[in-house]
Amino acid sequence: IPAAAGLEFTVSLSGYAAQLFTDGFETGDTSAWVTPLAEATPKAKDTPKAGTLQVAPPSVLFNQVDIGGEAGLRVVTVLNETGEPAYLDALWILGDDALEFAIDFDSCSSQWLEPGQSCTIGLTMLTINEGNFSAELVIPASVAEEQQPWPIPITGTVRWP
Repeated sequence: IPAAAGLEFTVSLSGYAAQLFTDGFETGDTSAWVTPLAEATPKAKDTPKAGTLQVAPPSVLFNQVDIGGEAGLRVVTVLNETGEPAYLDALWILGDDALEFAIDFDSCSSQWLEPGQSCTIGLTMLTINEGNFSAELVIPASVAEEQQPWPIPITGTVRWP
């Protein structure tokens, strides 16, 4: 394989990392050394990229609820797959129809989620008014000094029985 001048390769061989350097095939000037893998330092490009916060389900639906009836509880789970601690600020429901929905329980607001940890939010729909309603559950998160809101669509229909 033709090599460009100054190109570096890192190869893992049974617990050892071999780093090879070359100035190109024309000069034949190459050097190599082998070190135990525990002492080898991975390059930034070799480091796996961090995941994301996973929210399930990605949207919440309250379908065909009778006015004055029980809408039921919908549970949203947030899982930290970023590889770094994530801070979840206070959650809220946003939108023109925000007052038609409510947060029943919340183990996420103002909490740190370590990598692999999860928390849950319980949502319900108020069944006082007839109509089609939509809003968003907003999950404000900070990971590695980067703030990002996670909007989760909420929709529902309330009808006369």
